[in-house]
Amino acid sequence: MASSEQQEHAVALLQPKVEEAYTTDGSLDIDGNPALKHRTGGWRACRSILATEFCYCLAYYGIMYNLVTYLTTVLHQSNVAAAKNVSTWQATCFLTPLAGAVVADSYWGRHRTMVVGCCVAVAGMLMASLSALLPQLIESSSTLSMASAQEIVLFLGLYMIAFGLGGLRPCLISFGADQFDAGDPSELISKGSYFNWYIFTMNCGSVISTSGMVWVQDHYGWALGLAIPAMILAVGLSCLVAASRAYRFQTTRGSPLTRVCQVVVAAVCKFNVAPPDDVSLLYELPDDASSMKGAAVVTASDEEAAGAALRNPWRLCVVTQVEELKIFVRMLPLWACITFFYTGTAQVNSTFVEQGMAMDARVGSLRVPPASLLTFQMLTTITLIPLYDRAFVPAVRRLTGREKGISELMRIGGGLAMVVLAMAAAALVETKRVRAWQTAMEKTSIMWQVPQFVLAPAMASTDTEQQEHAVALLQPEVEEAYTTDGSLGVDGNPAMKHLTGGWRACRPILGTEFCYCLAYYGITFNLVTYLTAELHQSNVAAANNVSTWQATCFLTPLAGAVAADSYWGRYRTMVVSCCIGVAGMLMAALSALLPLLIKDTSSMASAQEIILFLGLYMIAFGVGGLRPCLMSFGADQFDDGDTSERISKGSYFNWYIFTMNCASVISTTAMVLVQDHYGWALGLGIPAMVLAIGLSCLVAASREYRFQTTRGSPLTRVCQVAVAAVRKFNVAPPADMALLYDLPEDASSMKGVQRIEHTADLRFFDKAAVVTASDEEAPRNPWRLCVVTQVEELKILVRMLPLWACVAFYYTATAQANSTFVEQGMAMDTRVGSFHVPPASLATFQIITTIVLIPLYDRAFVPAARRLTGREKGISDLVRIGGGLAMAALAMAAAALVETRRARVAHAGMEPTSILWQAPQYVLVGVGELLATVGQLDFFYSQAPPAMKTVCTALGFISVAAGEYLSSLVVTAVSWATATGGRPGWIPDDLNEGHLDRFFWMMAGLGCLNLVAFTSCAMRYKSRKDC
Repeated sequence: MASSEQQEHAVALLQPKVEEAYTTDGSLDIDGNPALKHRTGGWRACRSILATEFCYCLAYYGIMYNLVTYLTTVLHQSNVAAAKNVSTWQATCFLTPLAGAVVADSYWGRHRTMVVGCCVAVAGMLMASLSALLPQLIESSSTLSMASAQEIVLFLGLYMIAFGLGGLRPCLISFGADQFDAGDPSELISKGSYFNWYIFTMNCGSVISTSGMVWVQDHYGWALGLAIPAMILAVGLSCLVAASRAYRFQTTRGSPLTRVCQVVVAAVCKFNVAPPDDVSLLYELPDDASSMKGAAVVTASDEEAAGAALRNPWRLCVVTQVEELKIFVRMLPLWACITFFYTGTAQVNSTFVEQGMAMDARVGSLRVPPASLLTFQMLTTITLIPLYDRAFVPAVRRLTGREKGISELMRIGGGLAMVVLAMAAAALVETKRVRAWQTAMEKTSIMWQVPQFVLAPAMASTDTEQQEHAVALLQPEVEEAYTTDGSLGVDGNPAMKHLTGGWRACRPILGTEFCYCLAYYGITFNLVTYLTAELHQSNVAAANNVSTWQATCFLTPLAGAVAADSYWGRYRTMVVSCCIGVAGMLMAALSALLPLLIKDTSSMASAQEIILFLGLYMIAFGVGGLRPCLMSFGADQFDDGDTSERISKGSYFNWYIFTMNCASVISTTAMVLVQDHYGWALGLGIPAMVLAIGLSCLVAASREYRFQTTRGSPLTRVCQVAVAAVRKFNVAPPADMALLYDLPEDASSMKGVQRIEHTADLRFFDKAAVVTASDEEAPRNPWRLCVVTQVEELKILVRMLPLWACVAFYYTATAQANSTFVEQGMAMDTRVGSFHVPPASLATFQIITTIVLIPLYDRAFVPAARRLTGREKGISDLVRIGGGLAMAALAMAAAALVETRRARVAHAGMEPTSILWQAPQYVLVGVGELLATVGQLDFFYSQAPPAMKTVCTALGFISVAAGEYLSSLVVTAVSWATATGGRPGWIPDDLNEGHLDRFFWMMAGLGCLNLVAFTSCAMRYKSRKDC
């Protein structure tokens, strides 16, 4: 009996009343459900937010407080220029929060905005640190050009920090306040204390910055002093993300600026309409500012329009919307006064520091950095906040009856008075300092600045009341709300169409693709130059090494696809692979740094090669998880059961290649330029930073994605069919295909599995589904008896193999663009006017061609062809691939003609042929990429069985690998066969002694034969569905 009573008591404790269990302000938890008080919010959530605030302040102020010293001593700017630059940057840091606030309130929500802002700020801090490293990485004889390069990199980093802070600053403080329920009196009082402790935490971070960080920068250099803040902010990001399940989230209501503008437009439209004397005619009781009430007045035209259609928000607004604008208007005069307050406090980080630099910084045997005097400002705030919150507020509350003791406006007024006193104290100290200097007396001690720092408040903290508006959640019909393809949201629940997937999810995926391609091609396009010029490899060895590595990069996607489809899922596979790719790129950069780190040059080349190839093949394995998953994961965001989304999926593949080429064109110009002019250490280090940014883009949008469930290894299922068919070699398939083994629709193993109808060809594999007497006697053995859907999966793969082989040879031809084309360009005149064009940069013509043609193809050609053919994609994928194969053959012919001309001019002793003659062959390769590359990716994905999307996508990349390996084999075979008997061969180190034109003609002829073979296979191919 006692045990029963204890159980009932425990149940009662675990099931509080509904009105007590949930918050009253409409906040949600991370899963989108109403927030439970005892599991979310309050101080449990605010601790991690305050920890993030601490790290952010430690990082930001660690750069800001001593920035004027860096500008004047390292970059040699004048006092005026340095003060102006610091003030302008700080002003931007306080201006960007407006944009961040709009984004947070309108679209992303505060949590996601903070995560993205944090990632951008970390990248900016790394850029700032890089500016201090430049003199060690680049050997430049011009001090002037070095300073300008440092300034460019520094200010690029600083303004990236400013934009990152734009997402952090407004969201951190308001997100913390969201953790307290305004409808709960105890939590409402805690919210008042939260703002005090927010400022307390901020100043704790700041005081460490003004002492520890400034000391590091002055004694251990600016490279370390600017890098540590990036690491600290990354720790803060981890604190923020780690406690995600403890937070309360507010729903977004669309752009607040739009709502404000609607009120203004509606009021102007009704300028001549007088507000009614009977205020009950409005939606709710109005406030003052009667000039704005016209926006909420219902006129006859409004009633007529309402009878025919929905209310026009630009003519008729609700009173709550009007009141929002009134609040802003009332605050504007106060805002203007506070703005001037910050004009005074801005001197703390600029002219106060410059004043200190002209004073005696010695205190006993120690030298005090001028920026460290800010410690007195922080210590004052840190000391007074607990006294204010725990002593002053309770004492004054008993006198005034206010919850906060005194009003926010009185508190702000006191802050304005303090800043005036601080400026007066600074003026007195400067008068004393100048008098001492003019009379040649001993310098004034820097400690005279202490009073002005004590008087200058760190922040006039205001606890502005926030009006929380309840937002009714849309409840669409169930059949319209969810996707039809069985995809899930990040929480494991069925994916809702209006919250996940589509182009909203594909944008960050394409952003990650952009960063990945910018990083990968930033290494690929000029790698042959690094191998020949820096590691002194021969042309043949360099071409083979590049082709072999690129082939590996296109082969590893098979392993990545199996891991994604079988175990990890695409998203997790991409995240892990991205981390491996970043580590590999850092290894490649280290290989270029070795000569600067090691003085022994005897074994330098071999050590560089070991580290370089270790890094390159780490990149290859990282790319193996990214390549197949990025594209198929993006395609997963479109529901095949929705006609409009299915059409968008066709466009997605075009824009995927478009994004890839946009990044590639930057790689072939900017990255190659950096590598050729600023050294390989920097040129190989930047890609690692770019790929890290891509990882941030991918992770930041996690809640937008649709996820597909994994069904175990697709290769295992394929092998089971092959083994079962071989075991039943002597068993004839039945004439009635209905007798083949299949599971019923309601079988647990077939839930969520899309069935594939039986096809009549490749009858040998049907034997795997024939039920024999031994199969009936024992439980089903998947290695002896397979279902029809499983058999059809293997048939699909077998049908695609001949086409895959033809596509693979296409990439044997295009592989020359990154090897023999570059070697051909190195033997030509690279001068274009007064410029020197790196041979690898000619690939820009290929990329630009693709970038220009993809929008035309997607927006003009496809709609026109769709009207003629009736196909959703305009033409079939196979026709598109065939056109690409033809372009590759033409590109080889063009290269042969150019080489014939180049060799003839070289043998005649005439001026070398201009490298621009190579442009047509690169353009033809670009057209081929538009047709064949996009076409084969779309083909393999659309033809793939539902459970093998990533594996079949990987087939497209494996075809590239096979082409690259075959290219390496062909180059080696041709070099070996033509270099016998003491002859130099077709591809010697000195191309003037060889016959590279014959090699190109050979590739053109093989390309034509490949096109004929592909056409024959395509005509016989039995499509799973119209493509």
